[in-house]
Amino acid sequence: MTAMNAVERREILKQVCDALKERNYDPVRQLRGYLLSEDPTYIPDHKGARTLIAEIDREALLDDLLLSYLSTMCNDEKAVSD
Repeated sequence: MTAMNAVERREILKQVCDALKERNYDPVRQLRGYLLSEDPTYIPDHKGARTLIAEIDREALLDDLLLSYLSTMCNDEKAVSD
């Protein structure tokens, strides 16, 4: 599998989030459950969301999420260096 960049991970995450919302799931709760357990059943098959989320390296996704959160908290475009 080819390494995926942050923009590609963000697009997949958006698609998964949209699919979760369409099924009336809370994206935060479902994604948290998936990230903590790596149990794919937290993500429905709707619109291929389960397959899409499995394409993303979980550690890279966690890095992206933390970087985004910390950048916002620190009011800085890049709170942590690569």
